[in-house]
Amino acid sequence: MVKQIVKDIMFLQQKSEPATEADKRVIQDLKPQHGKYKDFTAQIIQHEIDHFSGILI
Repeated sequence: MVKQIVKDIMFLQQKSEPATEADKRVIQDLKPQHGKYKDFTAQIIQHEIDHFSGILI
C-alpha cells in the first residue's frame, strides 16, 4: 500500500498514543531486520522501533 507523506504541521504536532500489546508483534517483526541495514536505513528502522515502543523524538 502506498500512502502520501503527511506534511500537515497541525497533524504532526499531535501527541501520539502509547504502544499497546497489539504493537508488540510489529516491534518483534522489525527487530530481526535491524542488523541487516546500515546508515540512514538503519536510522529509519530504529525510529520505527522506538515509535512503536512509545519513545518519541
